[in-house]
Amino acid sequence: MAIGSPEAFEEAENAIKLASRSGSWVLLKNVHLAPTWLIELEKTIYKLNLDPSFRLFLTMEINPKVPSTLIRSSYVLMFEPPAGIKAAMLRSYTQSITPERSNMKPVQRSKLHFIAAWFNAVVQERLRFIPIGWSKKYEFNLSDQRCLLDAIDEWIESLGKGREVIDPDKIPWDALKTLASQSIFGGKIDNDFDQKILQSLVDQFFTKESFNLNKNLFENIDDSEQTLTIPEAKTYEEFLSWVQQLPEIESPQWSGLPLNVERLNRLKAADQLITNFKLLQSTGEEEIQASTSLNTKSDGKAQWLTVLHKKIEIYLEMLPQKTLTMKRDANLVKNPLFRFLDREVQVLSALQTTISSDLTLILEICNGQRKSTNYLKKIAENLHADVIPTHWKKYVVPLTYTANDWI
Repeated sequence: MAIGSPEAFEEAENAIKLASRSGSWVLLKNVHLAPTWLIELEKTIYKLNLDPSFRLFLTMEINPKVPSTLIRSSYVLMFEPPAGIKAAMLRSYTQSITPERSNMKPVQRSKLHFIAAWFNAVVQERLRFIPIGWSKKYEFNLSDQRCLLDAIDEWIESLGKGREVIDPDKIPWDALKTLASQSIFGGKIDNDFDQKILQSLVDQFFTKESFNLNKNLFENIDDSEQTLTIPEAKTYEEFLSWVQQLPEIESPQWSGLPLNVERLNRLKAADQLITNFKLLQSTGEEEIQASTSLNTKSDGKAQWLTVLHKKIEIYLEMLPQKTLTMKRDANLVKNPLFRFLDREVQVLSALQTTISSDLTLILEICNGQRKSTNYLKKIAENLHADVIPTHWKKYVVPLTYTANDWI
């Protein structure tokens, strides 16, 4: 059964209790939608007398809120779809586009399905190159492609009316572009820059020129790269055969990206790896008590605490001592722009109070005036590694920003 509604919880628990006695199996789908309930489920399972044949299967997307204890006590199988445009096209031609659907009259339907599949593959592939492909991660998936294919079929049916061939000029390109850029895919985008990218991709593929002979699928900026053109095929089988013959080594140009994007992506991954290594440095309470010559100074204080102490003092000096509030009166409150700005000032004032309080408490730990807690330990680890604490991010923060840059 699928998990996602409160009604499903009781049904799932009853099914598990019954299966635990009879030795049958239970499969729960999409449990990442209810991470809090999974904690209760784990407790319930430990209380039951389980038949040796009983098995509980859980399917989920990767979600940090899923209890780690549940994952550690389970056998975990990871299924990650292969990356690349060719792999995405093959998935489209096995999961969304079928011969029965694509070979229906008029014959232009199959090419429109191919264009939709290629467009979806490009959108998905650009997710691998954040923040160059897109500025942030968006939840694009196969359901978006299915909606786009349904819209194409709807328009083709109303236009073709059983005819063998239709005029590409009469296909409602503006309607398809608007649906793709503003609703189906564009409805998930909240960034103007990303919206312009999506619009340019839509304008490139969903056009009557796509039916021209040797229409390029991308702009070739390097003569050494092979140029791909939209195949002159008419059936599902011909398009699938063309996809299967695509080279295994793909160029970033296929997705409209510069040739050095792979190198930039690896540099970003290396930077993230270095950041993660910094986070692995011990910052626990046991190190506060350490007195080895390698990790401590003469006063017995851990060396990393001395460094952090200086950093915190600088941060506190940089922060304003007092946040100015906006002056309110009866006339100004009626102004919607004033109310908007007033709310923003209140949010930032509360954030500044939180930051000042956190930094002061960390400073007291550095001075030995306060014992560490899990909350303060996490903040100290982040600041020591120059990482912005998560609860400080009230607004979108660029991935490349360090804590020092942010403050």
